Amino acid sequence: PVITPGPAPAAIAGETAELTGAASGANSTAWSLVSGPGTATFGNTSQANTTVTFDQPGEYTLRLTATNASAQTSRLLTIQAAAPPLDPADFTDWQQLTWPGLNDPQIIAPNADPDRDGHNNLLEWALHLDPTTPSPALLSVEKIGESLNFIYTRRKTTGASFIVEWSDTLGDDWSSEDVISETPVTLTPSSESVLSAIPAASERRFVRLRVQID
Repeated sequence: PVITPGPAPAAIAGETAELTGAASGANSTAWSLVSGPGTATFGNTSQANTTVTFDQPGEYTLRLTATNASAQTSRLLTIQAAAPPLDPADFTDWQQLTWPGLNDPQIIAPNADPDRDGHNNLLEWALHLDPTTPSPALLSVEKIGESLNFIYTRRKTTGASFIVEWSDTLGDDWSSEDVISETPVTLTPSSESVLSAIPAASERRFVRLRVQID
C-alpha cells in the first residue's frame, strides 16, 4: 500500500482536529496513538481521512497503518496540541490574563484590592471592571412607582451567581424576596446589563449586589 498521513493539523486540546491521511492499494487502514501526554480519540480509526481529539496539551505521535493481501505499511505523524486559550469568563483564567506569571495572593486573590478602589478582584471580574486602575461600578437605582429598579453591568459568565438583595436596616435582614430580574441585555460580546425590580418601602430601602463563584 502507498500511504501518506498528511500534514500535521493545528490542534488545541479538547477540540477536534482534522486528519487528512490518504491510502491507495490498501484493503484497510487504521490510526493509532504511539505516544503523548494524554489520550487521542479518533472520529473513525479505520479511515485515513478522519478527526482526532487530544485531551491534554503536548506533543503526540500518531501512526497511520495500511494493509493489503501482500503487505502492511505505516507512517508516523507528530502533532503539537496547544493548550486551550484562556477565557476571561472564568475567574481563574481572568487572573492569569490580568497578571501573567504573578502568584502574589495580596494582588491576585479574589478578596484582594490592588488598585484600592473598594472593589475586590472578584467584583472587578464579575462587574467587568479594570482591576489595575480605580474605576466605578456601573450601578444605578431608580424609583418607578412601587418598585426600585436596580440596574447593573456585569460580565457574561456562567461561573458566578449574581444575587440582588434589599434591607431596611443594613443589619441581618438582607433578602432577595420579591426581587424580579429581567433577561440580560447584551452591551458588548463580553458584558451585559441587568435590571432587577425590588419592592419599594414607605421610608427607606437599601440595595446590594452579592456575587459568588459557582
